[in-house]
Order: sequence, then structure tokens, then C-alpha cells
Amino acid sequence: MTGRPGEQTRDVQLAYDEAGSGDPAVVLLHGWGFGHPSHLTPLFEHLALHHRVLKLDLPGHGRSPRPPQGFGFDGCVAAIIERLDAAGIEQAVFCGHSLGARLAIEVAGAHPSRTAAAVLLDPVILFPEPVRTQALTRLVPALETDGWLPALEGYFSRLLGPHDPAPLRLRVISELAEVTPGMAAAIMREGMQTDGSEALARVRCPVLAVCAHAPVDVPRLRAMQPDAWVGTVVGSGHWLTLAAPEQVNAMVDRFLEVAAAR
Repeated sequence: MTGRPGEQTRDVQLAYDEAGSGDPAVVLLHGWGFGHPSHLTPLFEHLALHHRVLKLDLPGHGRSPRPPQGFGFDGCVAAIIERLDAAGIEQAVFCGHSLGARLAIEVAGAHPSRTAAAVLLDPVILFPEPVRTQALTRLVPALETDGWLPALEGYFSRLLGPHDPAPLRLRVISELAEVTPGMAAAIMREGMQTDGSEALARVRCPVLAVCAHAPVDVPRLRAMQPDAWVGTVVGSGHWLTLAAPEQVNAMVDRFLEVAAAR
């Protein structure tokens, strides 16, 4: 990453949708680089019944501008905190899906006083080294060629579950065409060079991890965060908020209820 995060975020003002009221406030972070803000709409609408909720468009997605060259996880974390400042939110629950969950951990590790809790939905953290190496040596180089889209479609099609309905499968694969290949390569490279364990080790807030299809090293997660709640949805691939929203909503509701009482 080049430049200081504060400098980089000046031109990256994150768009967002807001609804509801009630504490704790919840900030939703979709899969950065390869996800879509709408993937968290079912959870956004559900949580807004009892909480103030912000659903962010991360840099380069939806209505938010593309980030400058060299913009990485540190810059994205700074942009998220700047959005909280602008919205007048002192402390929030950060709830992320996929690489958005990695961002939730990075925020919680870097800004503990701003973090009430972290919810990780099929997170891209603690991937085994062979998985990360394969992404770095095969997928990232492919994303830097004219064949980037077929490579991306092939990679993410393997994250779909056998019980995911056909419309969902078509939707998530077709949305990959909206990805900017250069940004995708940079985010995948940074996301797979490390496994997020450094940030996770600094997290001191309540944590809920809801697993589905990502190859998370769950025993290591439990060892690093002994008090974390770890759940698994059934009948869903990686896009659990779309395939199994009722299961996700119920787990997040109960976690927030208990975490708020701590």
C-alpha cells in the first residue's frame, strides 16, 4: 500500500443506505472486490426493525468511487471509520460477509474503542496456506490478463453450494462482470498474502462467526478467540445471506441480544 490512509480516503467517500433506530448501531460490509452491496439487503431490512443500520457501498462498488492505485485494506478501514464519524456513530457492530468480514476484523483490531462487536459471515480469514498460495499463484495472475472474467467465474462458482437455487447461482456469477479486474487482482493479492490472524489476535470484542462454504480454519479460530460464537448454516454456499437469510438473521439477532447485555 502506498501513501497514508488519511490521504487516500479524501476522494473515497463511501455511499450508504441507512434505516432503523436503536443501539447498538450495525454497519454492514459486503464482500470487497468481488461482492455486491445488495447481497446484504435481506439482513439490512431485518436488522433495521430494531437497530440503526448502515449498509455501505465499499470503494469501487455501487455508488462509491473507485479507489486510487495502491489503496488497500488500511485505506478501506480508514474510509469506514470516516463514514462512521460523518454519521455521528461513536461505536458500532461491524458485520461483514466474505472479504467484508476480513474488513470487520481489521476495523475491530485497529479501532477497539469504535467496535461493540464483530459478526463474520463466511469470512475470508484463517484460510490454510495451500488455499492462499493457489489463489496467489493461479487466480491473481489470471486476473491480470484478458481472461480475467472466466477465471473469476470459475473460482467463485466453486463457492456455490449444491443446494443453492439456480436464480441465486446466476445472479452472483453474473454480478462478477461488474468487478474492475485491476482492483480485483490487487484486493485478492493483499487478501491472500496474509490470513487475517494478526488483526484477529488484537480483537477483544464479542465475535460471532457464521460459517458456510469458505475454508476457514475453525479450530484455529476457536483457539484465537475462545469466547467467540461459531455457527454454521445448512443448505447454503458462500452467499448465505441470500440462500439462508432466516438462519443468518436468527443467529445475528441472538448474538446481538447477548452482546448488548455484556
